[in-house]
Amino acid sequence: MVDIISIEKPGQHEFKIDFNSIQKIVFDLNCSGVRLDITSKQKITNSNLSVKLEVNHYQPDTHSKIIVKNVLKASRLELIGKISLPPGVVGSTTDFRCDSLLTDLGSAVKTVPAMNIGENKVKASHGVAVAQFNQEHVFYLMSRGLSKKQAENLLVRSFLR
Repeated sequence: MVDIISIEKPGQHEFKIDFNSIQKIVFDLNCSGVRLDITSKQKITNSNLSVKLEVNHYQPDTHSKIIVKNVLKASRLELIGKISLPPGVVGSTTDFRCDSLLTDLGSAVKTVPAMNIGENKVKASHGVAVAQFNQEHVFYLMSRGLSKKQAENLLVRSFLR
């Protein structure tokens, strides 16, 4: 299933996305002055997900910011983030960031930030970070009186902030 969201009005537009409920979502920025903020912060447990997220800038002075944070437990995630800045979208900006925390050795994440840039007068950036759950942090919090489960939950909540 593909969800296509066409944004026709300038101004701030915010979306929160749950990867457990989508396979592909496309945002078309069809008006100058659009500011799109996409946020996805979630725990993924016992799942095998493949998600495609696409943002197409069709007008000058359009802006998109995508922040994805995942905590995976016994799961696999493939995330393809495709951003298109074709010729003529002068002054547009985009930023794609995906951070993942793997809580066990059976989890894996593959993130592909694909940017198609056809205009020189734009700003585009992307970043991906994947980390294993740090048992030293868990041990430190346990030495301060938390149970192992409490320590792990605190670390997960802190990561998703």
